[in-house]
Amino acid sequence: MPMTPHPATRILIWLAFAVSLPWLHTIAMLGVSLLLLPILLVFHRSQFVKLLRRTRWLLLSILLIYAVATPGENLVEALGAFGPTHEGLQAGAVQAWRLAILLAGLALLLATTPGLHLLGGMYLLLRP
Repeated sequence: MPMTPHPATRILIWLAFAVSLPWLHTIAMLGVSLLLLPILLVFHRSQFVKLLRRTRWLLLSILLIYAVATPGENLVEALGAFGPTHEGLQAGAVQAWRLAILLAGLALLLATTPGLHLLGGMYLLLRP
């Protein structure tokens, strides 16, 4: 019988992953992406695609807000100070990428842990 971690342990691992994700550099994010994406696309594609579809407007909003609110070199000179910037698009793309990686980890957690086990793990973690 294979040893699988308790659902509370799985949730804690995902939370640790979520907390550490903002400090990952681009190369590390690429490594995590290349590790998670093949697993998700082969085994748990529907869960990941469903999460991405549900958050598509959030991802687009993050990209646009960063593009307009971050100072830098304007992409469209006619818009002046209110146009998107190159640095803003880059920062927004990185933040959207981080959110997509976080969703990939969540999709893996949701696809490999039954709902009742997740509830039991959350109950164990949240009880006094």
